[in-house]
This record gives sequence, structure tokens and C-alpha cells, in this order.
Amino acid sequence: MNVIAAAVTAVIALAIASKMATALPRRYRARNCQSSAWLQAFPDTRLQDVREFLLLCTQSFSFKGRQKLLFGPGDRLQEIYRSQSRHRRGNRQPFDTLESELLARYGVELAPLWSEHLTLGDLYAQVKLHQGGRPA
Repeated sequence: MNVIAAAVTAVIALAIASKMATALPRRYRARNCQSSAWLQAFPDTRLQDVREFLLLCTQSFSFKGRQKLLFGPGDRLQEIYRSQSRHRRGNRQPFDTLESELLARYGVELAPLWSEHLTLGDLYAQVKLHQGGRPA
């Protein structure tokens, strides 16, 4: 009986978590996969590294992880934030989450890099530099 109750609770928790994810804005949802743009911008990188980086970013903005490759290296963080629904605007939580995750995972601080024009590609280049790689 306890196993069944635990399984039901887990299924309900997963269903709630998936519903809480923010819908990806149409401008990104309508795109094809951006993996070739990432590999063109960073020819010395592994696509798996890009996927891991984008997963961290998409989860920080509460998007579903499976949508991560719909974001390209030229996408500006500020525009991604602005494209979210109005009820989320004014909430710094996505940036705070991104900042703490970047620091924990890659040792990269977001604050010194911040600009309204900062792109995902710019941020990934900093991750690569911090890891001892070439930016592009």
C-alpha cells in the first residue's frame, strides 16, 4: 500500500512540475533546432556541452529542458526574459537562478558580464574560456 501511495504521489508531483514550466514564447517555438548555429559559432565544442549549458539556461527561465536547442547563440538574455508572459516580468528570479547555477556549475559570474546585449553565445564563450577552452 505504501509503495502505491508513493508512486501516485510521485506521478502527481511530476505532473504538477511539468505544468509549472513556462510555455516557450512563439518566436522560439516556431524555430528549427539551432544545433548547427551553435556548432558553427563554436566549431571546437561538443554538442553535448552546448546541450548541458542550454539545459541550465532554459531551466533557469523555467522552460522545458527538451526545448533547449530552440535557442541560438545570438539570442539575448534580456530578450528571452522580455518574451516571457507579463506576470513573470519584474521578477529577477530567472537571472538569480542562472547566476547561481553558472557559478556552481562553471565558476562563471554573471554580474561582471551583464549587459542588455549579452547573448547566450557570449555567455557560452565565457564558460569555454573559464574551462580553459577557446571561445570561438
